[in-house]
Amino acid sequence: MRASSNSGHLTRLYHLSQIRENLVSFLPFDKDMRVLECNPECGALTGKLLAMAGSVTVLAESELQEKILRERFKETAGEEKLDIEDSFRSTGGSMRS
Repeated sequence: MRASSNSGHLTRLYHLSQIRENLVSFLPFDKDMRVLECNPECGALTGKLLAMAGSVTVLAESELQEKILRERFKETAGEEKLDIEDSFRSTGGSMRS
C-alpha cells in the first residue's frame, strides 16, 4: 500500500516540479524568440520557457494535456505569449510513428 501512495507523489513531483526547469534554464533564449515545445505534458518546462522567450507554442498530444495546460497557464491567456495547439486532432491521434 505504501508504494502506491509514493508513486502518486512521484508522479505529481515529475509533472509539476520546478526542478525540471533546470533542463532549459541554460539555453540562450531572449524575449525576441519564439519557441515550439512538442509534447509539453503538464507544462513543467512551459512556464520557464514563457519567462525566457517572447512567446511559446505548445503541441498538446491529448485533450487532457491541452486542458491541463490551459488551466495551469490561464493567466497568460490575454498576453498572447502562449499558443496551445492540438496535434491530436489535426493528425488523428498521437504524432508518434
